[in-house]
Amino acid sequence: MPPSTSECKCGESATGAAAGSVAACPACPPTAASACSLGAACAIADADPAHPLPFTIRPATAADATLLHRLVAELAAYESLSHELESTPAAHAEHLFGPRPRAAALLAFVRGFVPVGFAVWYPTYSTFAGRPGAFLEDLYVRPGFRRHGIGRALLEASAAAALADGCSRLEWRALKWNTPALDFYKSTGAEPLSEWVTLRRELTASRQ
Repeated sequence: MPPSTSECKCGESATGAAAGSVAACPACPPTAASACSLGAACAIADADPAHPLPFTIRPATAADATLLHRLVAELAAYESLSHELESTPAAHAEHLFGPRPRAAALLAFVRGFVPVGFAVWYPTYSTFAGRPGAFLEDLYVRPGFRRHGIGRALLEASAAAALADGCSRLEWRALKWNTPALDFYKSTGAEPLSEWVTLRRELTASRQ
């Protein structure tokens, strides 16, 4: 009889001899495996916002490339854009943690080991202002862990990191239909730049 497989609240599939058994979760450090119970300790999503969950935010490292990619994939699914997802853990490892990092990433954890969100930002430059800025590429909190201040903390941590890097402003995009996100961002003091249109051109080595 094959072992049962359950979905850990940290997002990994954990396999045990019986449902509810404790299994080592690849997303959790070995020291936390005993606490990562499939039936109890990790069942903390959808907690009462009136009793905020304890969380921490730290910079992502090369060891987090797979975890970061999993969270990016969740964000793509949430935005119904999974068909556009081309990145891989290897790509994140190269471009975020390689010899020439192109962006910086932050990770949020509940209770020290359950990954619940991330933010990615990178430096920009304004010719009008004559000083560097920053662009927030992604900010995501898993649905079951929202309304606990985690998204706001990720936004503020990204802003603080950009400021420490010499950036004078932080910009980002939001989907027009995502009213909850737009309302949240406006509540932080952000202003929509409705007069601007985002354009994109794919780059290739040679263009005919």
